[in-house]
Amino acid sequence: MFLFDNLSIRAQHILKDNHIDSIEGLSPWIKGETDSFLWFKNCGKRTSLELMEMVFELRDFIDFYQSGKEDGMEGQEKDGKQLVENLMAINKSLPPLPVYYRVALKYTQLGYFPFFLALYLCLLLDDNKDFNMMIQCSNIYANESTKTLSEISLKNKITRERVRQIRLKQFRKFHDRVVKISKAEAFEASKYNASSEYELRNIASREEVPFNSNFIVWVICLIDNHYKLIGEPSKAFFSSSYSAETLYAVPKVLSDFFDFKEFIESVKTQINEKRFYEERVELEQYVGHLCKENCDAITFFEIVKECRNIMERGYPELISNSQIIFPANSRKAIPYLVEDLLREFDRPMNVDEILEQLSNRFPNLKPTASQIRGAIRNKSIVAINRTRSYALSEWNQSNMRSRTIRDLAAEYLNSLTPPVATLSEICAYIAKFRDAVKKNSVKANLLAEANNLFCLYYKDDKQFIGLTDGHIDDKYIKQDKLQERRAFFDSIERLESFIKKNDRFPYSSSVDEEESRLFRFYNNSLGYLRKDVLSVEEAAEIERIASTYGHLMIKKERVSWDEWLERFVKHITENNSLPHRSSPEYAWYDENKDLFEAGLLTPEQTSSFAFLKKIVARIS
Repeated sequence: MFLFDNLSIRAQHILKDNHIDSIEGLSPWIKGETDSFLWFKNCGKRTSLELMEMVFELRDFIDFYQSGKEDGMEGQEKDGKQLVENLMAINKSLPPLPVYYRVALKYTQLGYFPFFLALYLCLLLDDNKDFNMMIQCSNIYANESTKTLSEISLKNKITRERVRQIRLKQFRKFHDRVVKISKAEAFEASKYNASSEYELRNIASREEVPFNSNFIVWVICLIDNHYKLIGEPSKAFFSSSYSAETLYAVPKVLSDFFDFKEFIESVKTQINEKRFYEERVELEQYVGHLCKENCDAITFFEIVKECRNIMERGYPELISNSQIIFPANSRKAIPYLVEDLLREFDRPMNVDEILEQLSNRFPNLKPTASQIRGAIRNKSIVAINRTRSYALSEWNQSNMRSRTIRDLAAEYLNSLTPPVATLSEICAYIAKFRDAVKKNSVKANLLAEANNLFCLYYKDDKQFIGLTDGHIDDKYIKQDKLQERRAFFDSIERLESFIKKNDRFPYSSSVDEEESRLFRFYNNSLGYLRKDVLSVEEAAEIERIASTYGHLMIKKERVSWDEWLERFVKHITENNSLPHRSSPEYAWYDENKDLFEAGLLTPEQTSSFAFLKKIVARIS
């Protein structure tokens, strides 16, 4: 009866009561006709009108179906008939007319064999008890929760283990059925695109099936050998809807150069790592660390594009423009927050000062004086007599407690002629006054953007750190600076001027170089602040900017379609060449070219993009 499932309840009851289950069955029930509509037996005017509209709507199909019984069928009708006959040969229990209608009519609408619709009809009409048990406890439908093994076992009065065995056995048979249906004549797997969540949902919408994206990805990877499946089907289909694993389809040709499974596992690891502060990383940089060396630029761009699709499908909340964002997921305990404050201010602090700082920085923390006094549980902190003040225990071991890492490094280098040394030598000197000295931390401290006192030098392919303005002979080659360094307070002045003028903080991408540079300066300075790299005066300035203008820290809105078009045109106008294939402008053009060819752009966008394609063709 699903042939008539779009009719009203009244019309469906009339068809059911009179045992009408096909288009042909309606003909004997036509009682008469007027100039405007047909009369049907046992029907009022309203129901007759509804049935008449259905008949006229399917008139072309009726002619198509009748012509299928005659010899000499040609063209698309013959192909459609053959496809349905192939489908029915696979499952003999399918009623011919309803299946013929749904599949053949959809075939004529789309211009290709509706594989997922055919598969869905097979699921609906299969009355095998074990097979239906497998479907009920498999997560293959969108917006529909699956039944547990316990629920199925209670209903069928068998054990959970027996249900699990049946599910596994039937799923293997179902796998074979999917492959078998894909052998239908004139079927083209290449008609399906599994590149994005949008495409997957579009498949379900076009063929009017309720399958979820995971199921569609799995099927496409079975029927199209150009795709490789990433993920475990058992974890995707046999888990609850909330804990199901996401499946991905990636081009096999790219898997020779890149391990997409390793990429996904790496992202999962980063998400689960304990993190006190938000971390942002460029997607291209992240992918580049995992990519094999023999990958050319074009292939690398395609790999980055697939990784972006994976992030947008599986982790949409973590991808923003060209960056992966790993949010903070932990907060340090109060004793360790107190330690961070002492290192930042580089002097003893009393309870009131610590309470004020913690309350301003962590409004939801609401620390108390007793919690601050409990900070001495941290072995790095000691109480100073009875003054309610606290200091770092390492400060009591040397009269150098107020000296920063930069001061110690500068003191050591000034004792040398010329004033250069390896990182290991500098760290060995600092270790005399500081505990747990780490090379990476010292190097980041000395070469920070805010600090122009130190510079990298090279001699015989060996790296040194020396004073920027020191008298160093020509044997040591000074590293070239990509940009001239600015004084810290000059950058602060420029940053504050920008914020006041624009009522926001600088953005990182798709902006001019000056704004991007201010963004890097501020975010790097926040990192140096956390690592105790900045001086007291510099730290105070960064804290002032954060507290004064923190409410203006807003996320950049997504760039509109027209803005991307303007950027693309501006590039080819100024450079008389196309943007590089790895650039965001070219990625926008490539994506919209597919949408243009598929007729998915708005009329205004279609007109603009058609003109743009002519310009691109002339340049190419």
